Amino acid sequence: MEKKFNELKVSYQIVTTPNCNKCKGAVNEDPINQIISFDTFEEAEAYLKSKAMPVDNCSGQNDLIVYCDGSYDDILKRYSYGVVMIDQDGNETSLSGSGNDFRYLPSRNVAGEVFGALAGLEQALRSGYRNVRLCYDYTGVENWATGKWAANAEISQMYQNAYRQLISKGLKVTFEKVKSHSGNLYNDQADALAKKALFTEN
Repeated sequence: MEKKFNELKVSYQIVTTPNCNKCKGAVNEDPINQIISFDTFEEAEAYLKSKAMPVDNCSGQNDLIVYCDGSYDDILKRYSYGVVMIDQDGNETSLSGSGNDFRYLPSRNVAGEVFGALAGLEQALRSGYRNVRLCYDYTGVENWATGKWAANAEISQMYQNAYRQLISKGLKVTFEKVKSHSGNLYNDQADALAKKALFTEN
């Protein structure tokens, strides 16, 4: 029987191996890891190339790329976020967190989305970056920040004010919408981080 090749994401490093048991063990250790199975090595390699980040797009106009995503658990009454940042050299840094502020619970996962955006932008500013491309899958991340949407809810008012403070400190942000759950490597990583953070007290 022909062996299948499996893509294993471990701490955001991609490992291609015919050893499926090795992949399953890593997933059992940490549910953020994922397995994608292919019939041939060539198919696995083609998939990796299709998901590769065009790091040269970071140079000049975008010094840092930030992916953010949010989650919510109705039983825990908790929202969370995950963030993946990629610099000019392709190095990755991740952030995650969660909260249960009663003011923002009615916004459910949207609260996680905007806290993730803010966490990524704040970290970028602290690290000395000034040009950031913010990739998101919830439209409000951009539209509240730019004022295209009216900030009526408490979560949107908080986000809009915090975003404007960051901009006033010299941060320049370019927004890019990505489709959720579409196989985008870094968006999927941010999503997995957010889900894991739901069960982590901050």
